[in-house]
Amino acid sequence: MNKICIIAILAICTGCGSYCNLRSKEPQFYGGFVNAITLRHYGDSCKDLNLRNWGYAAALAFPLMFLDPPGSLVVDTLTLPLIPFWESNEQQNVREQEQTQRKIAAVKEQKIEKKSPQQLMTLSQDKDEQKRMSVAANPNTPPQTLSQLAKDPSNLVKMLVAENPNTPEKALVEMAKSEGLDVKVRLAERKNKPVLLRLAYDRNKKVKLLISKNTHAPQKALAKLAEEDYVDIRISVARNPATSKETLQKLTKDSEEVIRKYAQEQLNKK
Repeated sequence: MNKICIIAILAICTGCGSYCNLRSKEPQFYGGFVNAITLRHYGDSCKDLNLRNWGYAAALAFPLMFLDPPGSLVVDTLTLPLIPFWESNEQQNVREQEQTQRKIAAVKEQKIEKKSPQQLMTLSQDKDEQKRMSVAANPNTPPQTLSQLAKDPSNLVKMLVAENPNTPEKALVEMAKSEGLDVKVRLAERKNKPVLLRLAYDRNKKVKLLISKNTHAPQKALAKLAEEDYVDIRISVARNPATSKETLQKLTKDSEEVIRKYAQEQLNKK
């Protein structure tokens, strides 16, 4: 039992900076040597030594005040090597996203050549990803061909299918159920109500935020999003002119003042 208590105390003492290093997050309330050295993530050590940072907690946690600085210094230092790993991953993700955007932009900028439905069908089965992307982006591509491309192994192809106005609604709904974030983000900006309703139940907050801003979103989807914990989503629902009176009335009783304000403003416009 004593060992468990000691471990718990040490965990509490060394938590903040180490947690930030492990999660690649900025320190929330300590920050330690952030301003003293160039490393972005460091622990509690420096500010722990300033008793004013403890406030009223100082009286309750007096023994911990002597353990926290050295504990933080050691554990936060040990976790510092993880920072370059997280940062390199973030930079790689940014580079990949930029590369994706360039490829899609290049396809969209191509001059649209007149091709028969049969030619487009043939090109949609080509091994060359670039050719399949061109078919997926072509506004003249038949719905049947786009439905096939919605199952393409290339994420770039599916992203373009998600944007194509000719893509059948059934294919879009299926994509909303199973595809990755890049595809869902594009689906969330469409006008198809069944697609938007399906995405309102998605796990990703970015997708749900886009739905909450979409003026074509069905009222049922907006009612669902009005119950989200994420404040920005509820704000967007309150500002969305497509939100029903019933949902707006509920939002006028929201815990956040800004949400109550926007909801009342929308109600006054109804």
